[in-house]
Amino acid sequence: MLLLSRHSEESKAAGAGVAAGLFTCGSLAAILTFLAQFVSFFPDPYPSENLISILVFVVCAVWIVISAFRIAAQAGWGVFFLAGAATLVCMIVGGHSLENSEYTLDKQYDQQQAQTLTGSAQTNHDAHRVLALLASCLIQYHATHPDAGFPASLNALPRDLQLPQGTVCSPSIADAGSVPGYTFTYSPVQESSGSGFNDFLLVAMPLKKGAPRVDPMAVGSRGRIFSYLGWSVTDQQPEFVPALTEIPNDFQISGVLSLREEIRLFMKTNSGIPPAMLSKMSEHSDKSEYNEALTDRWYRLEYFPPTADAPKAYMLSAVCQNYGDACIRSFLVDQDGEIHQTSELRQPTPQDPLIPDCEKYSQTCRDIDWPLP
Repeated sequence: MLLLSRHSEESKAAGAGVAAGLFTCGSLAAILTFLAQFVSFFPDPYPSENLISILVFVVCAVWIVISAFRIAAQAGWGVFFLAGAATLVCMIVGGHSLENSEYTLDKQYDQQQAQTLTGSAQTNHDAHRVLALLASCLIQYHATHPDAGFPASLNALPRDLQLPQGTVCSPSIADAGSVPGYTFTYSPVQESSGSGFNDFLLVAMPLKKGAPRVDPMAVGSRGRIFSYLGWSVTDQQPEFVPALTEIPNDFQISGVLSLREEIRLFMKTNSGIPPAMLSKMSEHSDKSEYNEALTDRWYRLEYFPPTADAPKAYMLSAVCQNYGDACIRSFLVDQDGEIHQTSELRQPTPQDPLIPDCEKYSQTCRDIDWPLP
């Protein structure tokens, strides 16, 4: 408009050349956008509106280009083509520069997101480790001092208390600032008689929302660590529902269920008789290197074959091998197929309590109560 408003013929020709160059590029871009409507992998929510906009823009651009040539016919072709060529060169160079800038910014954004996710994942892992370690220390202390119950505070734990792998049970790992972004709260649960504490709730609570995957976590004397997944999301959609989930699901990780299914498959083709040892199941699964026990990731699976008194009965156990870090609970499948659990560092027995129905039937466990802001 500045060039066309001047009375100089050269200015008018230059303005017409700039307009012709700009809207020629605009017309090509609009045509490519139109064609992209038919090859896009994602559905367009506003196809008719977009097509109308493209059509109107192309009509306007064509009218401007035609008008520019009509002006050039009167003002002079030399300056017109020179301004048009310079505009096209600037558009090409500028477009290439914008693409490079966009690529650089996208790469920087991806790197920042990756660093944020990595940092959040590490924070979550550190908080989870504190819960697992302290819960294991509390459970071990209660197992060795059953009459004393659980301590009134974390500082009441014996200073010489250690886990089997040599980890010292130090309450300081739950001090303020020990895990950035989290605060830890220990709440002992008093017996009905008021004589002591028969349970506890240890909660790791984020200081604020917004950090991805930095969600609240809690653990009790049963050794099940729950996480309130999705609590950290600040822009929750109406259909989004945070989930109370056991993290990790050590019952599934133990492998006791999959091994039980393999044994049942063997029994179907062997007149209902369990194998005398795991190596006898090599036709159905490669256990040829093992007799009664095998170590799979975090658990040691042990098979108790049938006896003369019960030739069709067997038992399975999955004992945590990295107590207080990778896992806390151990499991036992008894002769009736029922699954028992213990959070103490020992071999589980048929006298231990059964796993809850929510785990047995792969449902969401909702039997934990904790305060959430």
